[in-house]
Amino acid sequence: MTGLRKDGWENRLAELIESKRDIPFCWKTNNCLGFVAQAEVAVQGFSEFPEVLEPLENKFAALRLIRKNGKTLDEWIDKKYQRISILSAQRGDICMMETAEGAAVGVCLGHNAAFVGKNGLEFVPVSLLIKAWRV
Repeated sequence: MTGLRKDGWENRLAELIESKRDIPFCWKTNNCLGFVAQAEVAVQGFSEFPEVLEPLENKFAALRLIRKNGKTLDEWIDKKYQRISILSAQRGDICMMETAEGAAVGVCLGHNAAFVGKNGLEFVPVSLLIKAWRV
């Protein structure tokens, strides 16, 4: 498990958020798994999930990758990071919410969290989160 944030991570995370703000969800170019991995790189200089930095063909490819590493997405994340209370989540931490398509991961930004949505990033209050992990 990690937890070492690199100097300047706040600026790198803000730059990532701005660069992704208006880019719609697409499995090959902008999905929630890749977004979280890019946020990890911004915060700590590397990703615990480097395989998701590569394009995914579709939802089924993502599910295969998840099942290869754990029964569920949250189990896979549990192997890499310490799960924390949603109330303890801080800027840069990984978080999860339930969507109509299933669980999605995003990045905590303080009182809100950023998730990749159909029209770009969606910012939701932390009260809608179901799980969080310390980065």
